[in-house]
Amino acid sequence: MADAGLGGLVGLLGVARPLNVAGPVRDASSGASSDASVSSVSSVSSGRRWAVLLVVGWAAQAGLRAWLSRGQVVPLATPDESAYLIAARVLAGGLPVNFSYSTLYPAGYPLLITPVFWFTHDPVTAYHAVLMINALPSALVLPLGFAACRRMGLDPPLAYWVAFAGSLLPAGLFYAEYAMTDAIYPVIVLGWLLCVHGWLVSPSRRGRYAANTTGLISASRLRPGQVLAVGKGVSWESWMPQAYEIPWAQLEFFSPGSGGPPAGASVVEVAWPGGQSASASWPGAPAGWRIVASDEAAGWVAWRK
Repeated sequence: MADAGLGGLVGLLGVARPLNVAGPVRDASSGASSDASVSSVSSVSSGRRWAVLLVVGWAAQAGLRAWLSRGQVVPLATPDESAYLIAARVLAGGLPVNFSYSTLYPAGYPLLITPVFWFTHDPVTAYHAVLMINALPSALVLPLGFAACRRMGLDPPLAYWVAFAGSLLPAGLFYAEYAMTDAIYPVIVLGWLLCVHGWLVSPSRRGRYAANTTGLISASRLRPGQVLAVGKGVSWESWMPQAYEIPWAQLEFFSPGSGGPPAGASVVEVAWPGGQSASASWPGAPAGWRIVASDEAAGWVAWRK
């Protein structure tokens, strides 16, 4: 029986797995995917943290602007403030005033503050409400400034504090205390610049076409009254923004295979043939015409005589 017990013990040891003191071996591919997922989660977490900080910073900037304007009860910058307030009142259905002797004031800013006069007609209350409205869009200088700094390559912490300091500059802070377009003008300009920059560096096809519009115009030196002839095959995503940007030039269409361009054409834009050189884009080009601009990615070539 002792021999049988010993044999059973030896058999049990023979099938038992050895102890793995090194720990589980991780597959390389699974490790890479795990690292990628951890990095993605960390990036999302960091993005949320900065989003929260931007909201907090925007609220602080708006609160500062509201606090600075707390003591104003009447317009100080006349007739500008009065004109904008009256225009807003008129847009809300209120009584007009004769300002024909003064400057012509655009209606964009009055549209922003018009809702105030839907709820109150008390001059002091309406003026305070307008200044509170000013504080909200004026404080957007902070997140827009942060976006601009990030596009210039600054790290998030430095970009945040540069934008925060920029939001305190007089041009963006002082005029928030007045019922004038100047209160939101820095935000409009900065937002416009960011939109134009995003338009020019867009990786999308439409963004590339639009970004190269200026290249065509500057290289071809189109002048008022000149004709831009667009050949068949050029994408509308190329010629349409070009036509929008050069409203002073006439636009005509023609078939490059039929020979010469339309009479009076100064610049010809044709499609770039795939897999060929730019010079092959217009085989029937008359003598004296030369290539002045091209973009293979967008698929166009511009010729000028």
